[in-house]
Amino acid sequence: MPLEEDAEHRSEVLTPEEALIHSETQVEVRKMVADLPDKYRDVVTFFYLQRRSHQEIAALLNIEVTSVATRLQRAKAMMQERMGEEGTAHGRTACRASTDEVS
Repeated sequence: MPLEEDAEHRSEVLTPEEALIHSETQVEVRKMVADLPDKYRDVVTFFYLQRRSHQEIAALLNIEVTSVATRLQRAKAMMQERMGEEGTAHGRTACRASTDEVS
């Protein structure tokens, strides 16, 4: 389920405060994705937003399937590190939650 659809579905069952936090978290995560180096941003976008398989991404980018997995892992680590550095209120779990929702 794409992030936008997930947010719509979750806002039906979340309190207004939880829905706002969830929405703010998505904005933070999208900003972090935009700030990733191209090779990481591309795989994150293809995998989480376009819902493509590792094999499809590898073919699109002309890289090995194992490189796709590695880049996804490194991108998540970069985002988690950045959230920790920024000390966001709900940041430490935001990356995990946002990526786990669509995995």
